[in-house]
Amino acid sequence: MTDLEVLQEIKTNLLAKIREISLNPKPNYSIDGQSVSHSTHFRDLMASLKEIDAQIASLEPVEIISQLYS
Repeated sequence: MTDLEVLQEIKTNLLAKIREISLNPKPNYSIDGQSVSHSTHFRDLMASLKEIDAQIASLEPVEIISQLYS
């Protein structure tokens, strides 16, 4: 499996988790002095997705089109 394939699989997993959270949102809460922040978890997943997208973009081939004028 190439690095690009691994990153694409990670992205697929992140998107599935983000979808699950958005379909079934949960509130933030505290129990016995311990806090659970679902909104922070969601933001962290979105940040991870952005990082993975940047890594994927750096590995994908790029086509550069240029023109020369004289």
